[in-house]
Amino acid sequence: DKKILSTIKTTLFKYDKYKYHIGYTGYLDDDDLRGMATLIDIAEFANDICIHVVGGSLKMKKLWQTRADKKGLSNIHFYGYVSPVKIPYYLDCFDVVLAPLKYRPIDRAPTGQNMSPLKLAQYMAYSKAIVASDIPSHYDFLKNGKNAILVKYDAADKWVEAIYSILKNKKLKAKLEKNALD
Repeated sequence: DKKILSTIKTTLFKYDKYKYHIGYTGYLDDDDLRGMATLIDIAEFANDICIHVVGGSLKMKKLWQTRADKKGLSNIHFYGYVSPVKIPYYLDCFDVVLAPLKYRPIDRAPTGQNMSPLKLAQYMAYSKAIVASDIPSHYDFLKNGKNAILVKYDAADKWVEAIYSILKNKKLKAKLEKNALD
């Protein structure tokens, strides 16, 4: 529905101020397994990009927004929980989506504790260009350079490089978006 999309665009934090918008949707935690510290680091490197983090409890939203605010960052915003039926409209507003999960293997989960790649299926279903952590739990879904760009989860400079490579190369962006559906 174009009306809902229009409404969401007008309510997105500083949407008109920035040329590029990247996003993360999903759960937030205080152990940083979801990579929010990486997103804050990306915001420091890429001050011409607005980062939108959609999801998480009110407590987690406040925790991570406070951490970003303490660094003086004005280009990252944490929205907190959003109804799942509205997530596609948020995704539609993002030029690139991120999956910055951290790799923490344990015996019962050798490819990563709490690292469900279900978010990737949603990103792919909406034909989004993805930058994701280069971790084993992503390998069944993502192929570096084909349907995503995979980077080391704690190398913010590499994340920024990957994001800009997509934003500045329309052919690469189109290829990643097309291949996300395959």
